[in-house]
Amino acid sequence: MVRLRVYTIQSQQQQSAANVQRIRCCNFNAGSSDDLPTVKSCNVMALLKGLLPRAFRYHNAYCQTLVRLSQRNFTSPVQIKGLDHLVLTVKSIENTTAFYSQTLGMQVVTFKGNRKALSFGDQKFNLHEIGKEFEPKAHKPTAGSMDLCLITDTPLSKVIEHLKICGVHIEEGPIERTGAVGVIKSVYFRDPDYNLIEVSNYHSDEQ
Repeated sequence: MVRLRVYTIQSQQQQSAANVQRIRCCNFNAGSSDDLPTVKSCNVMALLKGLLPRAFRYHNAYCQTLVRLSQRNFTSPVQIKGLDHLVLTVKSIENTTAFYSQTLGMQVVTFKGNRKALSFGDQKFNLHEIGKEFEPKAHKPTAGSMDLCLITDTPLSKVIEHLKICGVHIEEGPIERTGAVGVIKSVYFRDPDYNLIEVSNYHSDEQ
């Protein structure tokens, strides 16, 4: 008699758990009308099909396809001309704009309301503040993860002199490195987020 009652209780508990799981799966609109749309029937296959593209993307399935294409000497018809802008994720936009404008002469630009950018030459750095990023954004926006090389026509001796006036610590340089189109002479330092900044000449001070 005791065994039968225990078995009955377990069956009821299992059935209750199954019902709860079924409700969780099918009733997405348990709250207000502002919640997710009501799903009247739980079509598991349809849900899985909707999730497949994202699953493949995040599991790098497409990367495997690209590797196979490269192994077949596949040539892309796309040819990149240059870099228009990149995004710097920073802890403080105020500190970042002050640093780059005062040490490297970049122009602070305001666009689309109150968004900030640092303009130089034909390029710019768009600035995202941590916790206030604009969509779309990097998968893991992080301050201090950049390693940038910037080219200047200003002799490195003057660059170094100005950095010292600004109180910027020089980590390395001047030293010869290999640039995109030839030998460069570089000096290294860090910005307020500890991004590594390399400022370089394609010619020496003596030239």
